[in-house]
Amino acid sequence: MPPSLAATNARAAAEFDALCTALDISCLRFTRWGSKQAKDWGVSPDGLVQAALQLAYHRTMGQTPSTYESASTANFAAGRTETIRSATIESAAFVAAAVDALPAHEQAALLRASAARHSEVAREAAQGQGVDRHLYALRDLATRTAGAGGGEAGGESAVMPELLADPSYTKLASNELSTSTLTLEYYRQGVFGPVHPEGYGVSYHLPQHELRFGVSTYKPRSARVLTEALHNALVHIEVLLTEVPADFDPSELPDGAAARR
Repeated sequence: MPPSLAATNARAAAEFDALCTALDISCLRFTRWGSKQAKDWGVSPDGLVQAALQLAYHRTMGQTPSTYESASTANFAAGRTETIRSATIESAAFVAAAVDALPAHEQAALLRASAARHSEVAREAAQGQGVDRHLYALRDLATRTAGAGGGEAGGESAVMPELLADPSYTKLASNELSTSTLTLEYYRQGVFGPVHPEGYGVSYHLPQHELRFGVSTYKPRSARVLTEALHNALVHIEVLLTEVPADFDPSELPDGAAARR
């Protein structure tokens, strides 16, 4: 191997080892409830898990993350994926209610609304009605167009349209919380790395009677901290939906009881 190539190879190996060493991984097998119990509660299992992830992240980091969840667009010819934007106004409302310890029936109502909205967003993404792939195509087209005009195609120096240069788009594309689920019968555990240098990657599986998670991040952040917060969020959801059934009517509570429940 020529010396120059050997040196390049050594640098690549060192960078790879440093990246692997920096990755922190934690796994969770949650056995208190699974997808069957969620359906018995009349709520989407995936919607509940995504709400739990939002609550766990907020309790860990103190904010709502830009959240990616993969959706399959295999119903379309050559379809691959679209992004489910799981961080919604409804999920933020539930998280705020849980953090502020509002009465249980209010939290439960907001949780159900969050899960229902998540189902809508997921369905839209699977039907090709998501925004991320469309915006990415526009960004790629703008980059290529700028490159054809004298700049370097694909280069960061390409001038972006105002929409794609807006801080809100930068925030949207940051994906501090990247999530994906698999439904294979024999799938037991998986982990993938975060896509943001200060973010988390969460792989999860939804069997009938338990939930499994693989959480990753880069040090000095701790994957275990988020995993523990996620466990507590899942328990919190169980308590809410067990205590407050779907047909619960707060108007039937005695005077003063609504604030306690």
